[in-house]
Amino acid sequence: MNSLRSQVIAELTSRGIDVCRHLPRIGSISLRASQTVARRIVHLYALIGLTVREVDGSAIRDWLVEHSLWDSLEDKERDFLARPDQLTGRQTIDLSWMQESIYTLCWAGELVLELPFPDAEIDIQGLFPLIPPAVAPPVFLERFQLRPRRDIMYTLDLYYHLHHAVRSGNAPGVSVSVVVERRRALEWLTSAEPWYQVSLDT
Repeated sequence: MNSLRSQVIAELTSRGIDVCRHLPRIGSISLRASQTVARRIVHLYALIGLTVREVDGSAIRDWLVEHSLWDSLEDKERDFLARPDQLTGRQTIDLSWMQESIYTLCWAGELVLELPFPDAEIDIQGLFPLIPPAVAPPVFLERFQLRPRRDIMYTLDLYYHLHHAVRSGNAPGVSVSVVVERRRALEWLTSAEPWYQVSLDT
């Protein structure tokens, strides 16, 4: 872990980011099961669909039920999908930012090679052929595998430091919203906490 922390600090310093060298070290982590992560990707993609005006929320709900993906949603998410017309503007914006979490989890599952530096929003168009509904849910769940633990630990620590840096005003050009959503995905992936209760303390 010491070598991981040193590499994180070296990378961020090379990018001109003022790093806090006294943040608590990340302890031992347990990764969620691959299929659990794959389901979360599908759930997040379904929720983002609610932000597209032309998408029928009831059709999304029926599709999730058909593929046995409804019951594994969190209660809040089932409410969103059951009453999409009652979403507030703030909730719609929050859901749209989940594209960053989707991309991060797809990176963790090696569907994409790299997680770009968070100085701009990600474009998830390239993911569409790689995930449901383009890929049959049973096939997606069966084939999805997480990348090596060390890669995930390194990236988790990187985003932990980035989050502290943007909060402290020491990361010019870095998008705080992108950092928060990607870190949420990484913290969820390495914890047992529900999605909306993941700690993002710095």
